[in-house]
Amino acid sequence: MATSPDGVHWTEKGPILKKAEEATWMGTGSTWKSAAFDQDGKFYMNFSEEIGGRQTIYFAESKDLLNWTRMEGEEYRFVPDERWYEKNGRWDCIWTLPKPSGGFYGYWTASPLSKGSKFGFGESDDGLHWKALPPPEVSGVNREHAEVGAVEKIGDKYYLLLGNYPPYMVTLVADRPEGPFRAAEKNFNILTGHTYFWVLHRECFCRSQAAHH
Repeated sequence: MATSPDGVHWTEKGPILKKAEEATWMGTGSTWKSAAFDQDGKFYMNFSEEIGGRQTIYFAESKDLLNWTRMEGEEYRFVPDERWYEKNGRWDCIWTLPKPSGGFYGYWTASPLSKGSKFGFGESDDGLHWKALPPPEVSGVNREHAEVGAVEKIGDKYYLLLGNYPPYMVTLVADRPEGPFRAAEKNFNILTGHTYFWVLHRECFCRSQAAHH
């Protein structure tokens, strides 16, 4: 991890988590506040590991964003639901959105069985125990492989940044959190080049949309 006082000048702090000995590799994820943050003051992080050819999502917790503890136990192991996703497919990088009723919606990089879907979707009451749901249908994106970046609700729409692999990072939009998602009419090709994963602050995205209009 690294820290910065202004978002421009950064100081590297070094590794905060290490992969399990039996894991082939470890992948990153994002962080969010606990659903009970006002009471417990906890932050959660998701990350993935590949063990025995299967990618699985795990979690860690922190109270200061500097010191992290891996969550041990089978209950903190999130694997693909084989009703809708490939058993040994992609499964990492959850991005969360608060649910109006409490808890979270989650979007992540996955390998859906449906050819009309590009990523994973699910929900959690506490941010640690996740339930996979059917993947949203997606239109306007033809490439098979894609990675989820940021997702934000702006106004009454849901915007999702999808790393569509070269040459574009694209923007999808939906009217409901579960989709279906479609190619955005404005700023669809938001970045070009090898942009397979990108996180965008909501305020910046709003300004980008307004500038385009």
